Amino acid sequence: MFLLKKTIYLIIALSLSGSIVKITGGLFHSSKALFVDALTCIANIIALIFTTYYYRLSKLPPDIDHPKGHHRYGLGGSIVTLTIYGYVAGVVSVDLIYTREYVVDFNAVYFAISGFILYALSIYLSLRVSRHYRAYGFFTVVELYESSVTIVAVLLGALYYYLIDYVGAIGLTIYLIIGIIRICRETIHTVASEEVYID
Repeated sequence: MFLLKKTIYLIIALSLSGSIVKITGGLFHSSKALFVDALTCIANIIALIFTTYYYRLSKLPPDIDHPKGHHRYGLGGSIVTLTIYGYVAGVVSVDLIYTREYVVDFNAVYFAISGFILYALSIYLSLRVSRHYRAYGFFTVVELYESSVTIVAVLLGALYYYLIDYVGAIGLTIYLIIGIIRICRETIHTVASEEVYID
C-alpha cells in the first residue's frame, strides 16, 4: 500500500511538472497547438486530483450504505475527467474558429519537448497503478500526442507558415473529442454492468 501511495504521489508530481512547463510555454509563446496543449494540461491536473480522490474513496471498507464496498466510486474519476475535457474541447473549438493570423515563436518547441518527457513517465506509471486511472492515462496519452504534434507544428509553423501550427491544433482537438467519446462509452458500459470490480 505504501508503494502504491508513493507511486500516486509521483504521478501527481510528474503531471504537475509537465503541466507547468506546457502552460508556461503556452502563455509566453504564440502557438495554437501549444495553446490547446496548455489547456489540456490544466484539465489534466484537475482530472488527476479528482481521479486520486475517487480512487481513495473506492478503497474505503464496506459499511451499512455500501455492503459490497465503495469500489464503484472509482468511476467518479472517469466522470469528472469527461466533464473537464468536454469543457476544454468546447473552449479550444471556439478559439480555433475565431483565430486570426499570428506568428509562431520557435522557442515553444523546448517547452513541448520537456513536457513530453515528464508526461511519458506519468503515463507509464498511471496505466500500471490501477484500473481507476485508465481514463486519466488515456487523456495523458493525448498529452504525448499533443507534445509530438506541437513540436512538429511549432517547428514548421515558425520556419514556414503559421497555418501548419493551426492545422496541428485542429488535429489535437479532433483527437481530444474522439477520446471523450471513447471514454464515455467505456464508462457507460461499466456503470451499466452488474459486475463490481476490485483492484
